Amino acid sequence: MLLEQPGRIGALRLKNRVVMAPMGTNYSTTDGLSTERDKLY
Repeated sequence: MLLEQPGRIGALRLKNRVVMAPMGTNYSTTDGLSTERDKLY
Protein backbone atom coordinates (compact mmCIF):
# COMPACT_ATOMS: atom_id res chain seq x y z
CA MET A 1 0.00 0.00 0.00
CA LEU A 2 1.33 3.45 -0.92
CA LEU A 3 0.63 4.92 2.56
CA GLU A 4 3.03 2.43 4.15
CA GLN A 5 5.93 3.28 1.82
CA PRO A 6 8.65 5.82 2.71
CA GLY A 7 8.18 9.35 1.42
CA ARG A 8 9.87 12.75 1.35
CA ILE A 9 8.83 16.32 2.09
CA GLY A 10 11.74 18.45 0.92
CA ALA A 11 14.81 17.22 2.84
CA LEU A 12 12.65 15.43 5.43
CA ARG A 13 12.59 11.65 5.00
CA LEU A 14 9.42 9.94 6.28
CA LYS A 15 9.17 6.33 7.46
CA ASN A 16 5.70 6.16 5.91
CA ARG A 17 3.20 8.60 4.43
CA VAL A 18 0.81 8.71 7.38
CA VAL A 19 1.04 12.17 8.96
CA MET A 20 -1.07 14.22 11.35
CA ALA A 21 -1.11 17.99 11.22
CA PRO A 22 -0.33 19.84 14.46
CA MET A 23 -3.38 20.96 16.36
CA GLY A 24 -4.41 22.10 19.80
CA THR A 25 -6.52 19.93 22.08
CA ASN A 26 -7.14 22.41 24.92
CA TYR A 27 -6.61 19.49 27.34
CA SER A 28 -3.76 21.20 29.21
CA THR A 29 -4.07 23.39 32.31
CA THR A 30 -4.34 27.16 32.02
CA ASP A 31 -0.60 27.25 32.87
CA GLY A 32 0.13 25.07 29.83
CA LEU A 33 0.94 21.90 31.79
CA SER A 34 0.04 18.49 30.43
CA THR A 35 -2.84 16.60 32.04
CA GLU A 36 -3.77 12.91 32.15
CA ARG A 37 -6.40 13.59 29.46
CA ASP A 38 -3.66 15.08 27.27
CA LYS A 39 -1.51 11.94 27.71
CA LEU A 40 -4.40 9.64 26.89
CA TYR A 41 -5.13 11.60 23.71
